[in-house]
Amino acid sequence: MGVHSICNVLQRNSVLKALYLDGNHIGDTGAQSISVALTINSGLEELNLSDNLINNEGAQYICNGLQRNSVLTSLSLSRNQIGDLGANSIRNTLHRNTVLKNLYVSGGKLNSIYHID
Repeated sequence: MGVHSICNVLQRNSVLKALYLDGNHIGDTGAQSISVALTINSGLEELNLSDNLINNEGAQYICNGLQRNSVLTSLSLSRNQIGDLGANSIRNTLHRNTVLKNLYVSGGKLNSIYHID
């Protein structure tokens, strides 16, 4: 319930610039809530979702939110369970999102090296 409550407030808040939710183990369900908030929020510039048990499904949710977000410039997804499928979603999203400047994904389950062309 915690992350869902935060996301509900985040949808209406345009003042908060940074949110650190690292280590809260929100999982894919929490990532889905974050995604909805990202599509609506107009102020958040930095989001840390490190160490949250986010898998490929959660990465896809986050990517959906990023495709509609025009203000987030820094995102950390480090130390999650994101594998190659999730990384591919992230790569495709980066082709569409031109605002995100910093992306951290270290410590995941990636088996391939990805290049952003």
